[in-house]
Amino acid sequence: MITFYRNGEHGEIIKSEKKEEANWVDVVHASREELEQLQAEYSIEPTFLEAAMDEQESAHLEQEQDQLLLIMDLCKEQTEANQKIPKWTTFPFALIVVPHRLITISQEANPFLEEMKKRRGIKLEEPIHFYLVLLKLVILKYQEYLRTIASTSNEISERLYKKMNNEGLRQLMKLDQSLVYFSSSLQANQNVVEKIQEMDLANDQKVLETTLVECKQASKMSNLYISINERISEGCNNILSNSMNIVVQRLTVITIILSIPAIVFGFYGMNVKSLSLPHPWIPIALALIASLACWIYFKLSERYK
Repeated sequence: MITFYRNGEHGEIIKSEKKEEANWVDVVHASREELEQLQAEYSIEPTFLEAAMDEQESAHLEQEQDQLLLIMDLCKEQTEANQKIPKWTTFPFALIVVPHRLITISQEANPFLEEMKKRRGIKLEEPIHFYLVLLKLVILKYQEYLRTIASTSNEISERLYKKMNNEGLRQLMKLDQSLVYFSSSLQANQNVVEKIQEMDLANDQKVLETTLVECKQASKMSNLYISINERISEGCNNILSNSMNIVVQRLTVITIILSIPAIVFGFYGMNVKSLSLPHPWIPIALALIASLACWIYFKLSERYK
């Protein structure tokens, strides 16, 4: 679907009945025929359209003659069936700048663009300004998700410290995966903003600097939470290892204690001379006394506490 927009008299964004008057061409779920028509009408570089439709494309900036390709990584929350915590991931969004036109290409519904359409003061004739304002919205959503991930991670770690279980570890691994996606995408978005600054493409330096600050802050938050989760995972691994050592130690002590009666009864069960047996309870008493002495030794020894 292709929709045309332009600025209204009061700076708002409104639909344009005539595409010749439109400054913004919004493309969502476009068919192959619509993309070919778009390419022919605006003479878009074929490689730009290919990159815009690539689901694995990462955020970057390209320039070819009088055309510009800007791709940013957006974030979203996915709720899966039978999952106690949601999954956060990223997906690309393309913005192509041709003479007198701003073209956005989305492969799925984009809530950030819907928010942009409600705002006033967005200058559609300045595509870089549009991109920076949109990216700032996206970065704020990243920060919101990062705080949610941090809160969820704290809850999981508290449960794991009380009782270690595989479900909590799996949830922690899912959060780690989301954080890695976020960290990579935030760094790529930051690189695009820095390249815009380096190429001096932005007219509004204040918006550029504000967006860059937000990008760096979100990137630092992501790296910090990755580091915290790594420490939590290491702590869980240490707890599991220590618990396993305690279990093995206790089993070893039990095995040693239980082997003493077997040794005593083994001696008396063999035809060995000079092993008097005036009473049948003597081997039992010897086994019990030796086992009890061994248990007391392990109980009082600091090494086995």
